Amino acid sequence: MGFIGSKEKLGRKEAFFYNQLRTDFLNKGIKTAYPYYVALEDYGDRSSIFTLLGFKTLFRGVFCLEDLGKYDNFPTTQKMPETYAFFLAKKLAQFHALNWKTPINSNLPSNIPESYVQFFNLSRNFFTKYPNQQNVTNRIQLWEKIVPPLNEPDLREALYTFSDQYSKVAKYFHNNISTSGPLFKQKTFLHGDLQIGNLFFVTEPSPENPLSKDVKDVIFCDWQSYGYGHPSTEFVYFLANVEPDPARDLKLMKVYYEELTKTVPPEEYPWPVFLREVEIRTLGLGVSAFNLLRESPEVYRKNRESFGTNDMEEVVYSFIPRLDRFARVVEKWKSENTFESIEDIKE
Repeated sequence: MGFIGSKEKLGRKEAFFYNQLRTDFLNKGIKTAYPYYVALEDYGDRSSIFTLLGFKTLFRGVFCLEDLGKYDNFPTTQKMPETYAFFLAKKLAQFHALNWKTPINSNLPSNIPESYVQFFNLSRNFFTKYPNQQNVTNRIQLWEKIVPPLNEPDLREALYTFSDQYSKVAKYFHNNISTSGPLFKQKTFLHGDLQIGNLFFVTEPSPENPLSKDVKDVIFCDWQSYGYGHPSTEFVYFLANVEPDPARDLKLMKVYYEELTKTVPPEEYPWPVFLREVEIRTLGLGVSAFNLLRESPEVYRKNRESFGTNDMEEVVYSFIPRLDRFARVVEKWKSENTFESIEDIKE
């Protein structure tokens, strides 16, 4: 495959991971696909049109990786079963703890792009440009016949409330925020695209129930988007792969946090801080999902191939769990007056 411009950068990042970083993570229990051959080859003509357009050269990326077909994997529009989610929450904490203070590899660049910034910044476009209830109504009316849950009273009210309060939360919707307060001080190495399609689970039949499986390990794939960032950001992105349930969400948070603080001192990353960060990132992810519907269904349908499926309704319905969690946080913050004191956290 050829890499030009930004795609070249992604190819370089993934090649660097497999050539320089994979072994260190593997030795610490973080599995990835086995690479048989990974290389970037320069085959560009330096007098070509690409050079004239500003690209230094043209690369061909060659990645020959292990076939993972024997492991459990789920489509991007499906939600992760509970057993798999609890295993992954623990493994994700172990992964984040590896680079908490000291990079796992001395060759790990310090200037790699921060993870998830572009994705979470999708939330800024809609609410900064059109922070009013009428725009929320217009957006819902575009889609309510295709996705009726968008018109549920609780979700509609949450979107209205949040549009009024957006300016108080907007600064948190990226990684480059001030560290003057207690929130988002901690950064570590993140995978950068922890969605269900990039995860392969090693399982075996359960000895207690032959009809079920025990999860033994997870293999992380697609290492193009890694970078530094706040651990709560990636945790929320992971949580979006699980069907929303308040009690289960809290248990997953506790499993992650208890595993993380086996390595990270709890006083360095207090539970109330983690909890508030998760709430903020949940708001950002919900608004990002809503903002993906900024185009009409007709325009969206024309572009649906980019989502890897021809079923537009299935893709849009996959956004609903993110909006469900968003609505719960808005209601909680509204009842507790949190919008007025976001960083007033009692530890």
